[in-house]
Amino acid sequence: MMIATKKGYLTKQGKRWKNWKRRWFILKDKQLYYFKVEGDDRFIGQISLVDAIVLPAEETTKRRFSFEIYHPGRQSFFACADTKEQLEEWMEAFQRDKNSMVAKMEVPSSTTPQVLEQREYFLSDAITINNSPNSNGETSLKNTPQNSPAKPAQVLNPNQMPASESSELKSMLLELENLKILYKQERDKRKVLEQKYNREQEKRLVLEEEVRELQNVISQNMMNGENLD
Repeated sequence: MMIATKKGYLTKQGKRWKNWKRRWFILKDKQLYYFKVEGDDRFIGQISLVDAIVLPAEETTKRRFSFEIYHPGRQSFFACADTKEQLEEWMEAFQRDKNSMVAKMEVPSSTTPQVLEQREYFLSDAITINNSPNSNGETSLKNTPQNSPAKPAQVLNPNQMPASESSELKSMLLELENLKILYKQERDKRKVLEQKYNREQEKRLVLEEEVRELQNVISQNMMNGENLD
């Protein structure tokens, strides 16, 4: 029996055909499992959250309440919730799961509570929820850590810290910037592939239409030949 951080139905996008299917999901120990329906004994898919970034994806998927689980160098996973409230619950669950990972990390005894707080902040800033309404009166998700009042980005100044802790924080900042660069590169590559895929789909539709027209012509000719007999 799984002791889950979160479980419930989500609608996921297929990896190959990009179709959307409703599946039962269970979040447990940095792994997101999904099943065909609730109550199934065996999962049919698994997404690791280790080193993953969870981001809003409504602009990419054109679906409301959707999110992306992004791994640098790997194909992203997309899913959407039924409501804004459910989406917020899942995002908070991902946040708790990441925080538990931080809590289990071995930390040198010289590390201050402030450094621990900053580490948690940088590991979780990508799934910050912005609850301010937009012009349509809807709340949205944004990758903007400064909107999180509980963990502001200006908590620590590396220049005012001991040398060992300052170096650790600077390494974390550099790693975060590298992840952002990798994410942008992978997203650009995916857009190019999606555009190529769409062009191929358009060509296929044109060919299918031409085949149908040819079949109609052949059928009409056959009918005309029978009438002459």
